[in-house]
Amino acid sequence: MNLGTYAGKKIIVLEFDPVNYDASQLLTLDTIQRTNAQVQVIAVPAKDFGPANLTAIQTVIQNLNLSFIVTKAGYVKKSAGANQQNLFNWLTHVNENTHFDNDADDPGQIFIVNGEGVLYAMLDKGTPNSVVKELANQ
Repeated sequence: MNLGTYAGKKIIVLEFDPVNYDASQLLTLDTIQRTNAQVQVIAVPAKDFGPANLTAIQTVIQNLNLSFIVTKAGYVKKSAGANQQNLFNWLTHVNENTHFDNDADDPGQIFIVNGEGVLYAMLDKGTPNSVVKELANQ
């Protein structure tokens, strides 16, 4: 995936467990995607938190009728080392993104990148959907 395709758009990246997912969070992000042309949501099924097989991922997409990008499953935590998905290597290492040096600790974390490619927010699992909406629409 070439993120340059989304230059000028705010990118919201979510890592999630496709077996024990938060439907409310996914539906909130889907509403943001459908109603704001300046936002691109990208969800990454995380292998770090349990089985992330293709059937589970397809079931989530179909059951919730999601309109945003759901990537293939990958490792999101730093402990995956060389196996960590490239996007999450950038999102979780300050020497890559120049702002944050936090790990993807729990499924449901959200990372927000502005239209200029600057990572400016990392939201923990359980952040109220109203806060996510507000940040997405700023």
